[in-house]
Amino acid sequence: MARGVYPPGPVRVCGQTAAFALAAFFVTTAGCGGSGGAPAGAPAPAGGTLTGNVVDGPVSGALVTCVPVAPDGTVIGAALGPVVTAADGGFTLVAADDVPGPILCTSAGGTDGGAPAPALALVLPDPLTGGAGMAAHINPFTTLAYDRLRATGTFTPAGVRAVSDALAATLGLSGDLWAAAYGGTGTDDLRVTRLLDAFDGALATLAAGGMTVPDATAALLAALDGDTADGALDGSADGTPVLVDGTPITDLAPDLYPPPDPPQDPPAPPRRWTARPPPTRTATRSPTCGA
Repeated sequence: MARGVYPPGPVRVCGQTAAFALAAFFVTTAGCGGSGGAPAGAPAPAGGTLTGNVVDGPVSGALVTCVPVAPDGTVIGAALGPVVTAADGGFTLVAADDVPGPILCTSAGGTDGGAPAPALALVLPDPLTGGAGMAAHINPFTTLAYDRLRATGTFTPAGVRAVSDALAATLGLSGDLWAAAYGGTGTDDLRVTRLLDAFDGALATLAAGGMTVPDATAALLAALDGDTADGALDGSADGTPVLVDGTPITDLAPDLYPPPDPPQDPPAPPRRWTARPPPTRTATRSPTCGA
């Protein structure tokens, strides 16, 4: 299946294989077991906690489920969730036991500013163990990384990290792709907030032109895939402008692309140094004593 196109390919869940959209994924995995949190008064879980948000713009009312996957992407354990995101897109999933990595998290349904939200995904390379807490921010860029992994069919921890780290660097992030929080105050947070606002604006423009949210999301992700494949976010692929529905992505989502640095004044030419001849001294006779 081409990159940026949904639904994902066949996924094995609870011993059955089926091709289905991300939205249907939650209903199936929820029946495999797992929980979104510990009951009141229960002892502290032996596993850990995933905390994050779902953002295109903040997505409220979405269902988030996380499952461990094998190197080929097959689901291999009980699901965490589903849980419903809050008004700011926030969610927390608590594991009763250790969860092996990689961990696939998916979001389906919900609304972004009153409009239907797209299906989104994230793959974490590391296990969730020992009561640890991990960030799990789900957005279109983590979905693009998932899309690339799905295209190769390889979900090894090293493969997940390599794909995610390369995309994070292309987007100008210094940390993990899934750790940058929309609305946060850190350097990566501020950058991903600007990028996500630009993506959300482009999505709204395409939807206003008659595209469905899934089609608009797929088109934008495919365009970004082509744009960033060479390691640069510059609106072009091999020197050719990237188009979305006939419009250059730099025009559709200009805030994805920072303005070029202003031209610098040319340096002043170096000052020429010319050797000057030494001054001419005129010999004078000293007066003779008693003269």
